[in-house]
Amino acid sequence: STETQRKLHSLQYPMADDQRSVQRATVALSVPSRGGEHSQPVSHGQWTLDDGFHPAVSTEAVSGMAPPQVLAAFLSSVSTDRVALHRALEDGFATAVTLADASAYSAFVACIKQHFSSLEQTARAMSTRLQESHAPLAALLDGVNKLEASRLELALQGQLVRQRISSAQFEADTELKAEAATISGKLNELSAEINEQLSELRAEAQDLD
Repeated sequence: STETQRKLHSLQYPMADDQRSVQRATVALSVPSRGGEHSQPVSHGQWTLDDGFHPAVSTEAVSGMAPPQVLAAFLSSVSTDRVALHRALEDGFATAVTLADASAYSAFVACIKQHFSSLEQTARAMSTRLQESHAPLAALLDGVNKLEASRLELALQGQLVRQRISSAQFEADTELKAEAATISGKLNELSAEINEQLSELRAEAQDLD
């Protein structure tokens, strides 16, 4: 449909320094006494882990999808969910640094990684669904998943380096700053590569309509 195509074309993976975000319920790390409704927040000390994330598409739903639906769901749901979780990861890191609480960050990252793992399972199910009739598309989808796994690993590595810089009693040494800059550059390269692969999948999705 025209609306589906519009959504697919509007999806763009953010660069490491991109300030845009996906507006949807996700995972948040914050101090207590927040207003509004939350889904059973888990509190500890002076911080609260609020997990309001729900994937747009479940793994179980994939088995009933035709190939065009699989591609549309991957592009407009799984990929969008990943964007939202990366934004949440960055926001949570900033809060954890402010709180100076390693346990808060560890709990937050464990929650985020669990959701990324669930999305990866859904993406694998989508690839399997495409494999029999559209093997090249399944291969493209698998390629995006590998890039996504690398991006998450690199993003977490970069946060550890930035945490070491922020906690340094004296000015951080040039090696740490250079490492942080290198990781940021690699993240930008990965984001660009993911965007390129997603663009190719979007083109294929139009051909399947």
